[in-house]
Amino acid sequence: MKSWSCRKQGPRPNLPRRPGGPRPRKTLGERVLHLGTNLLCLVLFVLGAWFGVVAYRGAQQWLTDLFTVQEVQVTGLVHVPREEILTRMGLPPGETLFTVSPPLLAKSLETHPWVKRARISRKPFHTVAVEISERQPAAVLRTPTATILLDAEGAVLTSMFQADDSILPVLVGIDPVRLREGEPSARRAAQTGIKLAGLLGETYQGRPEVDVSNPDNAVGYVQGLQFEFGSASFEEKWAQYHKVERTV
Repeated sequence: MKSWSCRKQGPRPNLPRRPGGPRPRKTLGERVLHLGTNLLCLVLFVLGAWFGVVAYRGAQQWLTDLFTVQEVQVTGLVHVPREEILTRMGLPPGETLFTVSPPLLAKSLETHPWVKRARISRKPFHTVAVEISERQPAAVLRTPTATILLDAEGAVLTSMFQADDSILPVLVGIDPVRLREGEPSARRAAQTGIKLAGLLGETYQGRPEVDVSNPDNAVGYVQGLQFEFGSASFEEKWAQYHKVERTV
């Protein structure tokens, strides 16, 4: 069924008419110009990106050359050869101040038996500075199979292959294998012997020797004298001995 309406054909009176009528079509020249402009913008964008990459790589290479490590300054060495420090640092060719990690380098250096502390810093523009605090020899451990140099904390420094002609106090009665492995009881025994040897050395001339095979009853020898120290503190027993010595 058809629907009849009284509205006349033509534009609706309530809708705005498009001004000027239909939009004219672009000419061929205008289309070519528009396409050429877009292509030019694309080419300029690609060229700009390429120049940006080239400039970035050039700046990166310039910064790398500017901050490449060329010198390692090492201070504080007495017993450790400089070459051993450089070998443990292991800086590869082309290392820069930006890629150097001072904490990791310090941790690596402190695994050396003679190095107590290592401090690493960076100096513009090509220098890594290394400050070493070495352990100091404090005693000699004598065993049937080896003679070992110890520091005040009982840490093993090195084995002595030459004749022991030092004036350091001598410790006996400690298993060198346990001491090298860092076993706490062996470390404490070494510290006990070194402390006792220090007390003997403050009073008597000569080279003290301390037997700590039984740390609870350490025995010290110096100038032909023998001193036994039980579980009480060394300082307390040493003070008692001095009181008796002054009355004799």
